[in-house]
Amino acid sequence: MGALHFKASLPFVTLSGIFLLSFFLPIEKISQFPLCLFQFLSHLDCPGCGLTRSIISISHGQFIEALRYNALGPVVYLFLALLLIQASFRLILRKTPFALALRSRWTFYLFALLFWGQWILKLAQGWRGAAVPLLS
Repeated sequence: MGALHFKASLPFVTLSGIFLLSFFLPIEKISQFPLCLFQFLSHLDCPGCGLTRSIISISHGQFIEALRYNALGPVVYLFLALLLIQASFRLILRKTPFALALRSRWTFYLFALLFWGQWILKLAQGWRGAAVPLLS
């Protein structure tokens, strides 16, 4: 029973930590450090570049800034919030009142398509000489 409780509590603790950090970390401090090894080495954004800053910006109520960092930030934030709600129910009630299609192949394909699509658009804007952020 202990291993089962640990398995149920791990997603809750992890997601709670992510959200708590996003509320308490100042975006100015995070922006000073390179968070992406790909971007650091290639000087190009990866599909997930700006996601950490986007999530922190949403937690601080800066929605336009969040979109500038990564256009998928609000989608990922909502997805993580739903996962946290689901993990809370699983931990407290030992059951889930709703099922998210987390293990669905289509969910994976949709996220992959969105990430790659926004990355290609972001790179194309940079190559045309325009500002790299999608909202300038």
